[in-house]
Amino acid sequence: MNLKPIGSWILVEAVKAPEEKQESVVLLPEDYKKPDNPYTVVRVIEDLVRITGREWKKDDLLLVPTHVIRNILIGTKVFSLIERSHVMAKVEE
Repeated sequence: MNLKPIGSWILVEAVKAPEEKQESVVLLPEDYKKPDNPYTVVRVIEDLVRITGREWKKDDLLLVPTHVIRNILIGTKVFSLIERSHVMAKVEE
């Protein structure tokens, strides 16, 4: 199953950051949860709108606020969409 974004939506996938292993001697409550990062780097899967001067293309990395990523379950597959206006920056390696 495929999803073709239309309008101002871009199909993306989150890029997993490497996990940092740190030795710690601080005791934390069992229910402690590390705060989530307010920003996420995503990879462009598909952006069908042809905009002159657009700064990204397929496989580019973009920085977006985490809370604007819309994860949509269709059947057994999860698709992630963001609106074009929420792109904060292009990440270059």
